[in-house]
Amino acid sequence: MEIMFADFAHDTLKPLTWTRSVIDVEVGGATLAEHAASRLPLATPVEVFVPEYLHKITTLNEDIYGLERRVVSSVPEGTVVWNPAVLPEGPVKPELASLSPGETLFDGNTIVAMVPDTTVDTHGELLTLAESYTRRTLEIDAVTVRFPWDLDRINGRLLRTEFGRQSSEVPTIDAEVEVLGDRSKLSVGSDVNVDPGVTFDTRNGPILISDGSKISANSRLEGPLYIGKHTKIGAGQSAVIHGNTHVGNVCRVGGEVENLIVHSFTNKYHYGFLGHSVVGSWVNVGAGTTNSDLKNTYGEVVVSHPTEGRQTAGTKVGATIGDHTKAGIQTSIHTGKQVGPCCSLIGRVSEDVPPFTWQDPSGASAERYDVDRAETHCSRMVTRREEHLPEGYARAQRALVRELGSLVLD
Repeated sequence: MEIMFADFAHDTLKPLTWTRSVIDVEVGGATLAEHAASRLPLATPVEVFVPEYLHKITTLNEDIYGLERRVVSSVPEGTVVWNPAVLPEGPVKPELASLSPGETLFDGNTIVAMVPDTTVDTHGELLTLAESYTRRTLEIDAVTVRFPWDLDRINGRLLRTEFGRQSSEVPTIDAEVEVLGDRSKLSVGSDVNVDPGVTFDTRNGPILISDGSKISANSRLEGPLYIGKHTKIGAGQSAVIHGNTHVGNVCRVGGEVENLIVHSFTNKYHYGFLGHSVVGSWVNVGAGTTNSDLKNTYGEVVVSHPTEGRQTAGTKVGATIGDHTKAGIQTSIHTGKQVGPCCSLIGRVSEDVPPFTWQDPSGASAERYDVDRAETHCSRMVTRREEHLPEGYARAQRALVRELGSLVLD
């Protein structure tokens, strides 16, 4: 049985997936594709079918995220095509074996898998066929990610699972630190620098600190928590990292955070609070920036999704921030706001922000963020991290910003 991944959740996971494949969305100490691959009978490398403009960056992201992949330009007839945003919790082989060409497997309104009855050459054609085929219902339990705020909902659960897969023997920490709870639930990689006075609290879940990371003095880290490779916690001062938090590779995170997912290569280095939020890559969050994740009424948060309209998302819902967006100092982001990629934020963010938006200091008005300027600003940040990037990656990010600009602005 040949199984491949396809970006069925490309639209519903925006603004994150404007600039990345669904397979490279981070959550719970790994990516969606890594979580899915551990539950599916996949070949290596796994074949991936994505929108054409994401081919190059998805190929290069293998060196960032580690999942061996081959990005393909078409889907052969009879191939089982799986949605990597669906994580099965039972044996899936029997259901896939009984799926015939011209049938689509659904979990509620979410496409789980389909088998095309013809060769498919475009991502749009694949989605159209999947919706038109005979519907089958998934019979086993699954963790399904439809919208960005679903990532927050499942993050803690996946962090606990991933700890069992990634954790290693706990090395000796030279500094004077305090561990509250079971010390075996603390896993520290090689070349990790932990300053004196750090507190690790594993009473509510495990903590995994990856290779080459640094934890500043007097910081408090609570599980379940994942810290990626070469990431710095605290800016020479203490940080408070509450549980249910995932911080990717080569990030800088300070201040106070909780229930936060930060994708790789992002900075939130100073004081301020972010919670129940998902932040993309190549984002810079200025000092004092804070988001709200709870309405004053304690009521349900209704989110205006960029492609799916108004959605009731729960009572604790922060922001979703796309790649290459920058937030100036003291930016205040209201509950549940969706911010596209390549934006410049300042002042109050009280409405959703489309891609390529440049806000004025009052936050009351905005103008289009010129694509040439966006590409230049992207280049400046990406080239500062080139020692951690594969050859050609910075150039590919610049090209992606330009192509995205032509897609959303023209």
